[in-house]
Amino acid sequence: FVTPPRFRLNPTLTTNFHRMVREQGGEPRTELLEKSLQAAPAGIRERLELKAFDTIYLLKRRRFADGRAICYCENHCLPERVPGLLELDLNGSLTEIYEQHYQLQYARMQLTFHVTSLPDPVARLLGTSSGLPALLLERLNFDQHGRILDLDLEYWCHDSLEIEVDTA
Repeated sequence: FVTPPRFRLNPTLTTNFHRMVREQGGEPRTELLEKSLQAAPAGIRERLELKAFDTIYLLKRRRFADGRAICYCENHCLPERVPGLLELDLNGSLTEIYEQHYQLQYARMQLTFHVTSLPDPVARLLGTSSGLPALLLERLNFDQHGRILDLDLEYWCHDSLEIEVDTA
């Protein structure tokens, strides 16, 4: 079994999945699995600085590079910042949708990385075994006005990503 090359993520850059994969010679694809408007769960509500009973758009998506599923992502978006988001085609770059439809750009991120194992439902979606090592990336995104835009929770297959930081 030969593992394809890993994609490099530089967390100091505000890039997006599609751009990152293309810049490294790969072919990206995002597949929308589910979309909904729902009450924000307590942990998400706190991170997004919401009040009790506030709602979010929840997008569940699977990301591919060169036809291989490598990431499962849950995007928790603020409806008042991106009204009508659920009516758009969400099978692509959310970054590009924000720019084209809402004139919003990611300007800053707060990232947290956790080494974890793939939960069974996520492993099934990624076509791998439950319990395998994974990287859980939590990203709180801010727009060009300094306001919170969304919160992403991403499970990356252990052999698909490497973190690269240049402190120069």
